[in-house]
Amino acid sequence: MLFEIHCPVLAIFGEKDAHVDCRKTVALYRKTMLSAVIADLVIRTLLDDNHGIQQDANGGVREAGTLWAEGKHCEGYYDMMIKWLRERGFSNG
Repeated sequence: MLFEIHCPVLAIFGEKDAHVDCRKTVALYRKTMLSAVIADLVIRTLLDDNHGIQQDANGGVREAGTLWAEGKHCEGYYDMMIKWLRERGFSNG
């Protein structure tokens, strides 16, 4: 349950996700997790990305399948996660 999470959360959503409604899920996370006593919630949405956080022209399931097979994440995806981890004290140096 989202309200039981008390650790830092980085939630990344693609706005062209054909599987999950990005706007509804972001609203749910904000409503549920930010009401917790200890909440460190960072939400990022990526405009042209699908469920797999890969660039997607239209969010279609067939298109997503081909991109997932190629394994191409959007530019800045890994940098976003690394920055978030470092801000919370996880660093290799």
